[in-house]
Amino acid sequence: MYLGLRGSSLIAAIGFCCGCGFLLLGYDQGVMGGVVGYSGNTFAQVFDNPNPTVTGLMVSLYEVGCMFGSITIIFWGDNLGRRMSLVIGGVIVIIGTVIQASSFSRAQFIVGRIVAGLGNGMNTSTLGTYQSETCPAKNRGRVVTCEGIMAIGGVWISYWLDFGLSYATSTVQWRLPLAVPAIFALAMSGVAFFMPESPRWLALKNRDDEAKQVLAALAGEDIRTDDESILAMHNTIRQAIDYETHIGGEFSFRELFTGGELQNFRRICLCFGIQLMEEMGGINLITYYMSNVFLQIGTGHFLALLLSGVNSTTYFISSFVPIWLIDRFGRKSLLIYGTVGMMCMMIMLTVSLSFGPANFTAGVFAILSIFLFNIFYATGGWMATPFLYPSEISTLRLRSKGSAISVLSKWMFNFLVVMISPVAMANIGWRTYIIFAVLNFVFIFVLFFFYPETKGLELEQVDKIFTGGDPITRGAIGMLPLEFRTINRAKISWINQARLFPTMSKMWRRVQRSEFEIWNGSRTV
Repeated sequence: MYLGLRGSSLIAAIGFCCGCGFLLLGYDQGVMGGVVGYSGNTFAQVFDNPNPTVTGLMVSLYEVGCMFGSITIIFWGDNLGRRMSLVIGGVIVIIGTVIQASSFSRAQFIVGRIVAGLGNGMNTSTLGTYQSETCPAKNRGRVVTCEGIMAIGGVWISYWLDFGLSYATSTVQWRLPLAVPAIFALAMSGVAFFMPESPRWLALKNRDDEAKQVLAALAGEDIRTDDESILAMHNTIRQAIDYETHIGGEFSFRELFTGGELQNFRRICLCFGIQLMEEMGGINLITYYMSNVFLQIGTGHFLALLLSGVNSTTYFISSFVPIWLIDRFGRKSLLIYGTVGMMCMMIMLTVSLSFGPANFTAGVFAILSIFLFNIFYATGGWMATPFLYPSEISTLRLRSKGSAISVLSKWMFNFLVVMISPVAMANIGWRTYIIFAVLNFVFIFVLFFFYPETKGLELEQVDKIFTGGDPITRGAIGMLPLEFRTINRAKISWINQARLFPTMSKMWRRVQRSEFEIWNGSRTV
């Protein structure tokens, strides 16, 4: 069962599976930049030298497919399960990749883009949920940050592969880069097929014995299903499900748009908003059209591709930084830091480009601003956190839908940016970057006033942030509730917990010793 893996080995295998999915995500976002970066290459020859509008359409319809993939998970994700969603999504990506790489017409290429996008939309809507539901709370941020590194690693691979093949004179120049995603999709879906289902999804479907088996397998070699820690964790998950069912009754989609005690609509808005900010911060303008941006500065084609490769390397290296920061300083602080830096770099890029390509000094500063923009984006955790955060703040029965709605937002605004960027750069030039500087300025305040911190909390604990209080800003401004600050920072005896914190809800007062040890991190699951 599970390829004979248990404990940390099993968690690592799940991480590899999800990592391949994020590698696929990053690669697909970066590969087209080198393919469509200049006229006269074999891609342009095969597809009759598409103008900027047609180029934007051919590239961005991939995002339309991703949107439909996210919608698929919204409606059917809880029926398919986390694991099977990844298996099916990976197979669809392989089919779309084959269609793209073998294209001889614009229509065939567009169909391939949409099909591959459909599969990737299913994957990206599921990866964060699957990873967060099978990972211990104290390592969750660090593990999902590693997945973000894989995504940026995909960008890095795509840029250098594009650069290396730019010397080719046949259509292998673009067909090979567009065929590579099939390898990542095969690895992801192949490993996912043998991995366990999420224990929280199994409990949601009332398959409690299977849920305990998975929890025991994730806990370690010698942990049995009747172990005290497994029963306590399963009890916590079951209580959360029963509590949500008691408050919300039988699920209906209208629940997504209601407030009430669980503040579901606020949670959905936060899920939608975090991916909106990630996309509209300007990263996809840089990632998809980096070569075009360098050409706009005044570099030649060779130097543009070379700078894109070097930039992706610094981008990849800097993405390791959040591993040590995200569970120490939290998701919110890192995102705000990254957003401030991205805003400043967009201002710097705007000013530099306004001097025109003939100004050498301004060109150097423009190139530097692009490098620093990606560094701020990577070190601020913007690659991984938008996939992690929706899974953390959504209730269990809405988790797959919250994650899928979040990723739907990602692909909607990704499509917008990718579609309009070539047209904007061709018509308003350097003024394009003013838009993203202003948006990042706004996002700083949105993050500060509306987004709660979730570091160090079990998924079932996060509900407490949203229970009662102000329906808009509770948990976002100021500190976490007293009981969580104490749980995270002190070793308070579980026996005195209810006596010290009488305001805790009845569900949270029924905490047994082993469960509290899991919360504290002194015992892992």
